[in-house]
Amino acid sequence: MARLNQFFVATTLGSVYKVASSPDDSSNPTIEKIANFGKNKIPVGEVHNEGDTIGITKLGVHSYRGRRSRGNKNWVELLENVKVLYWLWRTEGVAGLFLQEKDALECGKKKNLKLCDPRWKEQTMQVLTEVGDGHPFFTISQHDILKLSYTS
Repeated sequence: MARLNQFFVATTLGSVYKVASSPDDSSNPTIEKIANFGKNKIPVGEVHNEGDTIGITKLGVHSYRGRRSRGNKNWVELLENVKVLYWLWRTEGVAGLFLQEKDALECGKKKNLKLCDPRWKEQTMQVLTEVGDGHPFFTISQHDILKLSYTS
C-alpha cells in the first residue's frame, strides 16, 4: 500500500541522510548518507539496512530490530523498549527532519546547527505528523531523553 511517508530526509549535526521504506514493504528500511558537511568519516552513498525498523530520536536516526510477533499479533517495538544489543546503527544527533531533500541540504549549509534546531521545528513536526504512530517501519521515540523536543 502506497503511503506519503515512505521516506524523509534527516539533517544531523554533520551529515544528511535519506531514510526510506520500500514501496511494497518487501525489504528492510534504509538509511543512506547523501551529503557530508562535518568531520564524519562515513562516505557519501553508504547505505545501512541492518535493522527491520527505523527509530527517530533527537540523538540520531537508528536502524534496529524492532519487529515482534506473538501468536497471531504483529507489532513494532519502540526503540526505547528494545535492548541496546538490537540497536544496530545510528546517525549523529538530529538538527531537523524534512520531506524534501533540497530543504535538508539547505539546512546542512547553515552555521551552528544544534540538536532539535528550532529553525526547522515546523518542517520536523510535519515529518513526524506524516510518519504518525502506526507506521510499519518508522517509530518516533516518546522517551523524555530521546524524543525530538524544542525549547523555543
